[in-house]
Amino acid sequence: MTTILHFGFPKTGTTYLQQIFNKSAGPLAAAGLTYPAPGSDFKPRALKHLTAKSLKPVAAGELEMLRNIIDDAKSKNPDVNILLSIEEIAASVMSTITLDTIAALRDFIHRWGKDVRLLVYVRKPEDYYLSMTQEKLKRSGGVIPPHEFRTNFSEIIQIYEDVFGTNATVRPFESGQWRNGDLLADFLDQIKDIADVDPKILYTDVLHSNETLSGETMFALDLMRRFPDNMAQSSAYTFMQSERLWRKFRDIAEKAGYTRKPRLFESVAATVAAVNQDDSRALFERHGIEFYKCSKFSPGEPLPESERLSDVESLVPVNRDQALRIISVLCAGDNAFRAKKT
Repeated sequence: MTTILHFGFPKTGTTYLQQIFNKSAGPLAAAGLTYPAPGSDFKPRALKHLTAKSLKPVAAGELEMLRNIIDDAKSKNPDVNILLSIEEIAASVMSTITLDTIAALRDFIHRWGKDVRLLVYVRKPEDYYLSMTQEKLKRSGGVIPPHEFRTNFSEIIQIYEDVFGTNATVRPFESGQWRNGDLLADFLDQIKDIADVDPKILYTDVLHSNETLSGETMFALDLMRRFPDNMAQSSAYTFMQSERLWRKFRDIAEKAGYTRKPRLFESVAATVAAVNQDDSRALFERHGIEFYKCSKFSPGEPLPESERLSDVESLVPVNRDQALRIISVLCAGDNAFRAKKT
């Protein structure tokens, strides 16, 4: 019996795969795999509590629920293999990733056997930087300075390998390097010796969670979060408020046709690549990872700092008129809603 631990990284198609696994419980079980997803969740999210930066009151209960689900699957089929997929445990913004925290994760998993297959996808630093900056804008506002951004892929993978005592299977998140350009097919190819699953038998009619924001939407989000501070008001948002805010902005932008995919300025991309060259070199030397895709960047230079309304303008080109219209539409809608309520 083997446990397959797909531990990330964020923004490498994890949600897409997890939705497929969750909706394909029957075919996976027939192939000797169990994919535990407690309640209405689509992944074993409880594992994040083992590496979380702060302990939540629900941690013990959620971990117990996950443990019981796996125990039940094992009682029905002692030889069943376990498939776990969760990206939070490889995200340094959400987790404390040390030998000790990953050891706690290992000890939890070893309850069902010590044979563990580690599997992870990594992205080209420049592409990963843009995705993670968008995530930061969605959740907390502000941008990540390009010269401060670190992928730390090889370091995190090394910690997992040291703790679990096995080499990880590391794959590039690059469709040109997958069989038929298909992420699911590539994933299943990596575990074929454990469970030979035909992608065609799985339920693949799921939403691709492509939540890329236009540069104008990024600008609007940053301004909306910082503007209250200029007025001496609180700019704090709960998680759900943050979710609603960025989704409203994205919907407004899509309706207006402001959906141009953002591209980093060439100088910004070069900075990100340079500060992460040691990590990229380690990925190649230890895991044979090379990125072949030629990413598209924007020519020209960012606006001078004195002319920027948002730090987003230091990263990607922004049409200010469109960005300000997005904010105007949101504010007009909110004002109309309040007026209707009074």
